[in-house]
Amino acid sequence: MKISNSYPFNSHFPYEGVIDWTSNFITSHMLDNDLVDEKLEILRLCIQFLCNLFTFASIKNSDHLDQYNIPKYLYDTNLKDIIINITNCEHMSLVRASCAFIHNALKKYEGNTFLEREKKTFVFTIVKTN
Repeated sequence: MKISNSYPFNSHFPYEGVIDWTSNFITSHMLDNDLVDEKLEILRLCIQFLCNLFTFASIKNSDHLDQYNIPKYLYDTNLKDIIINITNCEHMSLVRASCAFIHNALKKYEGNTFLEREKKTFVFTIVKTN
């Protein structure tokens, strides 16, 4: 039996492109209050993808092996503000995904991914009553 080597094993999955696309999707579609169900599902999957990526595929810091490199999209204040605001949305699947994102980012990087202002906004958002 001959094994096909048609797949280029020296190539890599285009994570940067997918990360950029998902970040852009989140930031551009959260401004639309009338999202249809399929767009809401794509939005949830985008948040979940970014969350899973930094939670399970993080790269250890070569200088400090007990720490992880923080992905650059976790420095995007606009993206984090939108994800924080989603915790107060009426769609529970989005709320769960955004809470998991925030929880994992705070836990994995020991709180270094959110500024104090962002942490206060998050706390205010989740305790705010409708």
